[in-house]
Parts: sequence; structure tokens; C-alpha cells
Amino acid sequence: MSVEEITDDIEEVVDDINEIASEPNIKRIPEIDFLKGIAVLSMVLFHIFYMGNMMNMANFPIDSGILHVMARTAQLIFISCIGINLVLSRQKYKDNVEEFHERKTKRVLYMVAVAVIITLLTYLAFPDKYVKFGIVHFAATSVFLLQWIAGSEIAIFSLVLGVLLLESIKHNLIPFFHNNIHPMISFILGIYNPKYNSMDHFSLIPNIAIIGLGMLIGYALYRDVKRKYKEMDNILDPIFNLNNRIIDILQWIGKRSFLVYMIHFPIIYFVYAALKRL
Repeated sequence: MSVEEITDDIEEVVDDINEIASEPNIKRIPEIDFLKGIAVLSMVLFHIFYMGNMMNMANFPIDSGILHVMARTAQLIFISCIGINLVLSRQKYKDNVEEFHERKTKRVLYMVAVAVIITLLTYLAFPDKYVKFGIVHFAATSVFLLQWIAGSEIAIFSLVLGVLLLESIKHNLIPFFHNNIHPMISFILGIYNPKYNSMDHFSLIPNIAIIGLGMLIGYALYRDVKRKYKEMDNILDPIFNLNNRIIDILQWIGKRSFLVYMIHFPIIYFVYAALKRL
């Protein structure tokens, strides 16, 4: 396999987590890149303060106020975009569903590899709070599971309702899970957390329902990887054709959101580590 082919595969992994793969005859959807850019910028800024707390260099109020809003905004946009992009990818391969599943499964394996690396690195840096099932673990699991229903709005809607129902009654399931199910499974599912401490955790319940809502939004707003309504073109095209530097920068970041996610955390960590040595 050539370096160029490996690079293409890595880019496709990025596409699966939070953007659409770019193809010659398919125009990018700028509003998605723009929203992801906002999410990434919010995430980076939040992690600057979060890492300061983690490394005992400060005590920022990350659980309330603007920092908390920033973190939640980034999380909701990221998770929703996984669903939107999964539907758009399904639309792109509507005439070749077998290829759709083959590509998704292959990319999930890449995401799993990245997730394992994240777990190992965070274990070395923060052994008491290392990432056990974070956003990349969650994304890989969700993409693998949801790809099989991505072509059915009814199935997606049923999944969202089912997960929300489980979320509302999960406290009643705790005794059964406590007595019969391994604690890690309960932790991953989101039924309850018996003993694990983690710096990044995204349980399947209820977060997979947010992906499902993103998928429904994808079907509501887009058809054949294009905006469904002319009104959207009339409103959004003038905005994204302004040649506004801020908008362009956010789109640029959004197109590379997974790469930014992969590198920003270690950069922040090493900067703080260097400051501690001064």
C-alpha cells in the first residue's frame, strides 16, 4: 500500500467521525464544516482550562458558566454531526449499499485503533483517570451499530424512542446489572457507573439517541447529499460566499476537525508540562 493510499484511508476515517468524504461530483456542505469548526474551537478552548485543572496548575470553574456551556455545545454538535454525516454517506452510496457497509466497517476499524491509542496514552499520563470509553470509542461503536439502520427513518426513529425510554427507566435496571452484568458493560451502556473514573466518557445511553436525532435531521434537511429546500440555498449560500475570514477559518477547522482533536490535547498537555518545569 502506498503512502498516498494510507493518507486517503486516514482522511476517510476523519470523514466518518465528523465530515463527509469529498468526491469529485459531490459538493461539500459548508454549514456542516462551519458548525464543526465552532465545536472544535469550543472544545480546544475548554480543554485548555480543563487540562489546567487536571495537572493541578489551576482551579477553573469548568462545571458551570461559560466553560460548561462551551463543552456541552461542542459535544452536542459533534455527536449530532456523526448522525448527519452517516445519513449523508448512506445517501451517497444509495445505489451500492454493500459498498457503504464495507467502507463503514473498514473505517470503524481505524477508529478503534485510534481509540486504543487514546486509552494507552491517557493511561500513561493519567493512570487514575485514563479514557476507557471516550468520544472516539463511542463514535466507533455507534457508527458500526447505526450503519445497519441508516437507510430507514422508521428504524432510526424507533431507536431514538427506545433509547430515551431506557434512559428514563435505567435507574430500575441498576439492581439487575449490578448482580448479573460486568461493571464495564454498565459503564459503557450508561446504566450506572459502579467504580470507574475517566477524564472522558460518552456512554451509549443516552448519547446514541443524539446521533439518531442527527440522522433524522440529515433526512429532514438533505437529499442525495444536497440541501433539500431551495430556501436553505437562498439563506446559506450568501453567508458562505461572503469571503468572511472568520467564517472561512471556522470552515477550515471544521474540515480538519478529527485531526485537530487528535493533536490538540497532547499539545496542551506538553505545554502545561513544560510550564510546570519552569
